[in-house]
Amino acid sequence: MERILRKLGIGGIALSLALLGFVGWAQAQPVTDIMLSADPGESWLHTNGNWHAHRYSTLAQLNPDSVKNLKLTWLFSTGGKTDAQNTPLYHDGLVYFAQDNIVYALDGRSGKRVWKYEPKLPDDWGGYNVGFITGKHRGLAIYGEYIYFLSNDAKLHALQYKTGVAKFVKSYPDFPPPKDFAKAQDATGYATTLGPPAIPGTIIVPMNGTDFGGRPGYVIGVDPENGDMKWKANMIPGPDEPGYDTWPPGSHEWGGAGPWISGSWDPELKMYFTGTANAYEWNPKRRGGGKMDNVGAASVEAVNTDTGKVMWRYQAVPGDPWDFDVPQTPMLISIDGRKTIVHPNKTGFIHYLDARTARGTMQTAGPSARSTYPSKAARRSRCGRACWAG
Repeated sequence: MERILRKLGIGGIALSLALLGFVGWAQAQPVTDIMLSADPGESWLHTNGNWHAHRYSTLAQLNPDSVKNLKLTWLFSTGGKTDAQNTPLYHDGLVYFAQDNIVYALDGRSGKRVWKYEPKLPDDWGGYNVGFITGKHRGLAIYGEYIYFLSNDAKLHALQYKTGVAKFVKSYPDFPPPKDFAKAQDATGYATTLGPPAIPGTIIVPMNGTDFGGRPGYVIGVDPENGDMKWKANMIPGPDEPGYDTWPPGSHEWGGAGPWISGSWDPELKMYFTGTANAYEWNPKRRGGGKMDNVGAASVEAVNTDTGKVMWRYQAVPGDPWDFDVPQTPMLISIDGRKTIVHPNKTGFIHYLDARTARGTMQTAGPSARSTYPSKAARRSRCGRACWAG
């Protein structure tokens, strides 16, 4: 039995809510653009706290002196089979989270379930990533009166936030889910485990699971009213983009590099920042003889959310053969007045990038302990590679 009381999961949110006093419980309050733009306080409307992914609450009641007074007020168990990987949302007295392709809404005072939404995966669901993907979710979005949920089969569900009734369920023909080997000749496809970030007028849908076989990673922007696709951005550069020559020809049609985690967004730049996964195939000798960088894989990318154009790609680990991809959310901060992306890579190096251009502004000196990482690879990973397309 999986208990949703882990790290900063339900337990942590429940304790915070006990201090909140549940401001605004009695009156329904749709989530507006202004509310989405604010730092979290009475509500927690983003998986990462705010658009810049700071994960910081402004609650004055939570401080170093009050920590000792926190106590468990309730505990909710899903009885599920997978681990809880998402930070819950909190708004208007309700706590929202997803696990095992089920969305739960809980009363923040008591922990009692208010509603549950449980869509079914296709009968032919399967593929390379079935065990790695199924039942895992890394967040939800809330916008207007709706909770937005990505089921594992790459469908977007818009649920009325007080009742759980679906306004629409949208599938995307360009992004079919992976299929059971026993039931389909082509088992490759798109799976989703991420939260779909909400920005003004758009829900961002990252398509992942692609490094398991034969599809390119994508981020798409959709209309929150009906789920219709407004734009799509391939994480791998196409023939007319910088970096295309770092792949075997045609790799933008099969090369992997899907996002593993929800990204951050800047309202001034209108850029969405996301990390990407491995290239496909995993063995670099089978994608260019091991001598190509494969820009777009193991990278941080910036997507213009008005047009879907990829403005730049910064590759943290060129030609990555070790699974040193970018599953972390890029954090957006200000350093000396400059908008800066902070990316801590699996290599132990932290990359600081100009958010407008991807040019490095600062680098960590290296791991704190004596590194056993190959010196040539460490130098390439520390310095990275930027491709500007803007």
